[in-house]
Amino acid sequence: MESKDVEKWEAMLRQGAYEALLKDTEAIKASNAEVLFLRAMATARLRKLSEALGLFNALLDMQPDRAEVLSERAVVYLHLKKKSLCLLDFNRAVDLQPENPYRYASRAYAREFFGDIEGAIGDYEKALALDPEDAVSYNNLGLLQEKLGYKLKAEKNFQKADKLNQMLSDWDKKLPEEEEVVEEPENKVPNTSSKQLWKTAWQTLKHKESRAEFWRWLRKK
Repeated sequence: MESKDVEKWEAMLRQGAYEALLKDTEAIKASNAEVLFLRAMATARLRKLSEALGLFNALLDMQPDRAEVLSERAVVYLHLKKKSLCLLDFNRAVDLQPENPYRYASRAYAREFFGDIEGAIGDYEKALALDPEDAVSYNNLGLLQEKLGYKLKAEKNFQKADKLNQMLSDWDKKLPEEEEVVEEPENKVPNTSSKQLWKTAWQTLKHKESRAEFWRWLRKK
């Protein structure tokens, strides 16, 4: 198995080709952690919750301190409405990665789901302290504040979310059209145009964690 195979399966997961991913990786040994993780994710997305839970459990036996896996298993527990186990995994993920805003935002969603609105607000605020350019967290925080009657606070967060979303929308409009692909001789070094580089960069920025990293870099410039 080569890295290009894993990249292909990761792309299948992002594209929602869950059944195809599972079929394509059937013959891979369960001892391969990355493939096991992808299979667990695909199974969870298909809402085969008991099966997914078994896969995440097996993976955590191999990698007990992998925050990403704990967070994903917590989502399975959430769908199974197992509050204590869900929050236990989210808490552990936060402890392992206290500087990762996504860990707090994920736990916030679970806390809201189980009725702890104040706890969810606190987690969204922690997430935004770490990543002040997360439009989703601003919006979700505003919705919770609105529920509790904090109208002015909610409106400010909605405005921040709208501003960030508008910025991303403006970038999307500037995305260049596909250029015609011209076959090059095999021995010629490919010429990558500025448009192609921009398009590649934009595809990366469509993913939330990559976009957050970009914002952090941009603020330093």
